[in-house]
Amino acid sequence: MINSKQNQQFLVEDLIREKLRSGQIDKVLEIYEKSYRVCLFNDLIEVDARDALKRNIIILMVATSRGLLDEEKTCNSLRITCSLYLEKLNKVEKFINIYELGKEYLIEIDKILRKNNYSCKNFVVRKVMTYIKENLQEDLSLDLLSKQVHLSKNYLSTLFVEATGEKITSYINNQRLKKSKELLKEGDYSLAYVSDLCGFKNQSYFSMVFKERERISPSIYRKLNKR
Repeated sequence: MINSKQNQQFLVEDLIREKLRSGQIDKVLEIYEKSYRVCLFNDLIEVDARDALKRNIIILMVATSRGLLDEEKTCNSLRITCSLYLEKLNKVEKFINIYELGKEYLIEIDKILRKNNYSCKNFVVRKVMTYIKENLQEDLSLDLLSKQVHLSKNYLSTLFVEATGEKITSYINNQRLKKSKELLKEGDYSLAYVSDLCGFKNQSYFSMVFKERERISPSIYRKLNKR
């Protein structure tokens, strides 16, 4: 079971990743300082403070590098950098050195992302588009999609519109219609089956949306385009 301390660290990791994706290194370091310099958890003031801090920064390093993997060139650089800093971290003992190494790591990650023209917008949008296409049958709410990329719903909506020129809901409907047309052309599936497979609420709603967009009913479309 995830306790409150673990949940707090997850939130910090998500926020740091979000700011790194957006190129806001100042915000990243601000969050890091508030969360780790004073100590993220209360048990850091105990005897095992050093080991607890080191453990949490190791988790942050790994979670950050994995959460930012995208294109191959960027992936390799992130993995190598993470491995190098994990080795360095294992060799330091002083509290302040552990803290400073974590800070240095985040600065280095920011440099890698900038050098490789890493785009938060492109990364997030591609990931969301792929998830939508592979899970059309699901209830693709904005809440669900935002959790897939660890961003707030408002921020994800803004990125998506900036990158594609359309809202996420519009993109989802377009993809569902696209898949429904493929199914109608390829086989004799019932409209109820097509509706369910493409994620529409029910057959009636599917027919209504289809007719609004295509100006003809699904049944007529199938007759005119059957392969």
